[in-house]
Amino acid sequence: MKLMRSLLLIVCVAIMSGCSSNLMSPSMANISQETLDDNTACVIFYRSSSLGGAIQAPIVEYIDEDVKFIGISSYNKKIRFITTPGEHIFVVGGESGSVLKADIAPKMNYYVRVSPYMGWAKARFDLKAVKFDELNDNKVKEKISKCVLVAPNDKAEIWFEKNKRSMKEKTVLGLEKFEGRKDKSQFILNQEDGIPSLY
Repeated sequence: MKLMRSLLLIVCVAIMSGCSSNLMSPSMANISQETLDDNTACVIFYRSSSLGGAIQAPIVEYIDEDVKFIGISSYNKKIRFITTPGEHIFVVGGESGSVLKADIAPKMNYYVRVSPYMGWAKARFDLKAVKFDELNDNKVKEKISKCVLVAPNDKAEIWFEKNKRSMKEKTVLGLEKFEGRKDKSQFILNQEDGIPSLY
């Protein structure tokens, strides 16, 4: 049983590592020059923990019972997602699914920590809201700043179409888990958590 579990873990690592390296490329965007307007807001997903570092975490947005691909999170990387102000539901995959709900304001930047923890065969992930007070902590700023900005490349949509059904299934699991949480505060991003600065 231990041998089977180890082999499964190795296969998952190899598959997901390959996916990430093929789909996410260093972003050419100048992070210090991004301009937001009354119709846009920005959510930055970053992963600074090395736990489960070889396992990648696909991130989507759940919209009208469908999912929209955002990117694949890996260790020491961050993904910047420009979207509309208002309410959003973000989902991260892995061995299971986990949800973060957000209500974001225009012209503001919001930060979400991709937090890994070990599951049965590979890493699981949570999306955790980085609150306004945390963003004044120099250690938090440094962790975000050290992450390399990446973006999906031209192979990303092909990968996503092949894995869309799986992410929909994980979204259902994530929503059930969210509703069952006694304390949802870590998994809710509020308008007041936004800041004008990009790290």
